[in-house]
Amino acid sequence: MNHMKLIKNLALACAIGASLLGVACVSGSPKSGTMTTEITRDVAEGTWALTDSENALFDVNLLNDGVAISNWCKGPDGAKGEHGNWKVEDGVLLLNWTDGWLDVIQLGHIGFEKYSYAPRANRQGPPTSFGQAVKGLNYSTQWQGKTVAPGLPAAGPAG
Repeated sequence: MNHMKLIKNLALACAIGASLLGVACVSGSPKSGTMTTEITRDVAEGTWALTDSENALFDVNLLNDGVAISNWCKGPDGAKGEHGNWKVEDGVLLLNWTDGWLDVIQLGHIGFEKYSYAPRANRQGPPTSFGQAVKGLNYSTQWQGKTVAPGLPAAGPAG
């Protein structure tokens, strides 16, 4: 078996194992040290790293006044990002962007998942885009969106 096949098989095995562990962690009552089954306002506020269906990575900052700002750069405005508002409803994080898109973040089997709906898309149907969502920990958010390499100056803040 070549190295790429071995790596793919190991990744698949890890994903299946993580999925099984994730189901165990969110079933029943949450125990100390496990993920909760819903997102609260305190959990939502801060910096998130999100991906889309093409695995493009971008950051979203959720401010305590309900404002959402991202450094997403695939839209018609390029690297200007997105602006909008956010709220938590029934344990689900909703991000309403000024361009009409809706991002929904909720706890799935292996962590937080993001589902995006295009403007005028059926919000009860399948999402237009989907990906993973990772909440930045308070001590690590100073590094999100920045790159530091030996011998090179540090990049500025994202977004």
